[in-house]
Amino acid sequence: MNRVLRKFTTYDLVVMAVMAALGIAVKPVAVPLVHLISGPLMIPSGAFAGGLYMMWLVIGCGITRKPWTAVIISIVQALLVMLTGIVGSHGIMSLFTYVTPGLAADLFFLASGHRACCRGCCITACAIANLTGTACVNIVFFRAPGAYLILILAIAAISGGIGGAISWGLLTALAKYKIVKTPDECELPKRKIGRRTVLIITAVTIAAGAAAGAAHFSSAGTAAAGYSLTISRSGQSDIVMSLRDIERLKAETADAKIISSSQGTEKGSFTGARVSDVLNSADKGLLREYKTFIFKAGDGYSAALSAKEIKDGSGILIVYRKNGRLLEHYNDGGTGPMRLLVTTDSYGTRSVMYLVGIECRK
Repeated sequence: MNRVLRKFTTYDLVVMAVMAALGIAVKPVAVPLVHLISGPLMIPSGAFAGGLYMMWLVIGCGITRKPWTAVIISIVQALLVMLTGIVGSHGIMSLFTYVTPGLAADLFFLASGHRACCRGCCITACAIANLTGTACVNIVFFRAPGAYLILILAIAAISGGIGGAISWGLLTALAKYKIVKTPDECELPKRKIGRRTVLIITAVTIAAGAAAGAAHFSSAGTAAAGYSLTISRSGQSDIVMSLRDIERLKAETADAKIISSSQGTEKGSFTGARVSDVLNSADKGLLREYKTFIFKAGDGYSAALSAKEIKDGSGILIVYRKNGRLLEHYNDGGTGPMRLLVTTDSYGTRSVMYLVGIECRK
């Protein structure tokens, strides 16, 4: 690491720190605005607005023109969100969700020979970064299925491409006023990313996203129609229930106060379905055959409830709304799209956020 850092001047390090700060500062402004559109569609705001976050990685690379710039910026961003708890923090998993897009952008620059030196490479690098970040959350953590996954990845690629175009515009403006080096020809002209290539990739992405969107919005009630909950049983196939499936069950609303070390004290009116109803809807034999149920979060956290607690507890819910609004996605700094709520507990240690799975144990 010291060998890498020695290649950067003090000016480079200051630039990277500023880019990291700007990338984080954009989120509290962009997320609420984008959520007005993405929230009702149950699509994470990060897919829509990610280009506005990732463009700062590309701008930093365009100013320093040195390898691993994006990785260093993303490491600083991960540390910032972990320490401040600002919108977009994923706890310790921020090191994964933030650094991976930076690594993807740097690997693209290394493989292509580009250094944010032309419009094509800026657009491509930013699209790859946003695509990678969105994939990390929605595949690794939430296992978003089928057409829905293709839809949000297509949106992420387009958003990233727009962010890359903006970053190129800013770099050329800075060069015009002699603030940074003048953008020159790509370091490997034979590999130049031309306008035709960008247009073809964009057209294919839009077509894939449109087809996936049509399939997604016409598949109500299936596991591919949004975020889902996986119920796993030893020796048997998993049961997948989509969020729409759970929304169809009898809804209950409970006023609760959740005391959490990561979220502070959270009060509100939560709406969802009883865990017993969810399990019975999946398989009526689950609560008879299994004694313990492990509720798993997208970030790796888990908590256990006994079958007796679930059958006896009316205040044990899988919730998807708070104060009448859908829970915000993990990637937007929220606690959803689904979470467990255990109103009988004094503390929120078992009110698992970012709920993605239930493991049944005998």
